[in-house]
Amino acid sequence: MDNIKIDTILKAGTKVGLVFDLDGDFVKVKEAIIYDIFIEKMQIIISQTNLPYITKNYKYKTMHITALDKSDMKGEFSYGRSGLSCNIKKFIEKYKLSNNVFEKALLISYSLPLKNINMRHAYRLEPIGKFIPSGIIAFKTAQFKSLDYFKILNISLTGIGFIFFKPKGNSSNTMVKVKVGDIFVTKLYLNNDESVEYDIITIAVKVMRKKIQRNGDDMLIGTQIIKIRKADKIKLSNFIHKGQLFNIRNNKRFI
Repeated sequence: MDNIKIDTILKAGTKVGLVFDLDGDFVKVKEAIIYDIFIEKMQIIISQTNLPYITKNYKYKTMHITALDKSDMKGEFSYGRSGLSCNIKKFIEKYKLSNNVFEKALLISYSLPLKNINMRHAYRLEPIGKFIPSGIIAFKTAQFKSLDYFKILNISLTGIGFIFFKPKGNSSNTMVKVKVGDIFVTKLYLNNDESVEYDIITIAVKVMRKKIQRNGDDMLIGTQIIKIRKADKIKLSNFIHKGQLFNIRNNKRFI
């Protein structure tokens, strides 16, 4: 039964999500496309992931290959997600797709059973449409408002991606000077598509990585959520889930 369902969900051309350390504190998700699947060998050949590529030095404890399972719908736009435990067996530099067309690829082996994968806490929502959070950051003795000093690039239940930029006029933005390991608090306003009211939540985050943009003024900041109240986590989860469904309805990227 599993093999029959695998053949309908994971087939050539399917866009999949590779989920690393699903049960860990810092879930990582990469995108890929299935090139070929060999049910009898329990192996799948997929494209290299979205940048940055997965390399032989990439460290992870667990890995799952997942895809939307439309046969598991519970409502008009309620898609399930199914997946398999897997491991990378081989890195392929030149996999032949057709005459004179070669691409980087990964050979992975999987194990049964096929199971439902809860991706909500791993899903990173990129602000779109009505789902654009705003907020205020408190760092040391100063406060910084979104639009004036920063905007949110993506948000999940495990972390937030920010871009800090030089404000208009002569004022400076000390947030571009944050260091890896710094901790700051952000109050977020989550717009609710069902009313004009906002859900207000407070989150403490830790800077995990930073990268200066080419213009030399803007800074990309990747953070990990280290403290959030249970009630606020529920509000954030609902906001992200609604944004995910909005993306599915509008054929946007869902991983």
